[in-house]
Amino acid sequence: MSRLFTDAFSAKFVDTATSSLYRLVVGYGISICLALVLGLLAAPISLARSYLRALAGIVQSVPPIAWTPFLVLILGFGERSVLTVVVIAGLSPIVLSILNATEGVSLNRLRLAQLFGANRLQLTLKVYVPEIIPDLLTGIQIGLGNAWRSLIAAEMVGGVNRGLGWSLTFSSEIADMAGVIMGIVVIGALATLIDRLILQSLSKRLLKWREDHGSN
Repeated sequence: MSRLFTDAFSAKFVDTATSSLYRLVVGYGISICLALVLGLLAAPISLARSYLRALAGIVQSVPPIAWTPFLVLILGFGERSVLTVVVIAGLSPIVLSILNATEGVSLNRLRLAQLFGANRLQLTLKVYVPEIIPDLLTGIQIGLGNAWRSLIAAEMVGGVNRGLGWSLTFSSEIADMAGVIMGIVVIGALATLIDRLILQSLSKRLLKWREDHGSN
């Protein structure tokens, strides 16, 4: 146990964990931005919502790690393949949550906003965005779990030489049981910390913003 504690705070392992967190922030950040753009652009158009929902459903039905061989063939081993897996893993749950929320927006509310002269951008910011926040938060939470698990798996096979997934594989190959256990514990602990410290704080802020702007 003493070795587990010591190694977990060593400079080498901190660098390993930081590499994974960096990939998660970049890849999942792209997922959230893409999902918001696609979901909100499709929101006012029924046909666009239908096509986007179908596409997101197809992507979601494929385990994200299954994209890795395909991406390696196109992008090669390394960062780009791993990051793309993270983007794919996190994208669909957020897109689907946005679509579900926008379909529930009251037509009367939309018409009233249009009567007051709201343009497309104002409709998006003043009507759609406040309405989607509860579902969006759920989608972000689900997508984060997908992205984190897929990141670790992609690091194990994607040809990178740093990261928690890579560290697990390396420790297994040299029969380092302590290293494997430490990796598993840290992966679980980081996921919990991200959920408790970041997502819950984000949820409170967004819900407070929604209350301040009203969503009746």
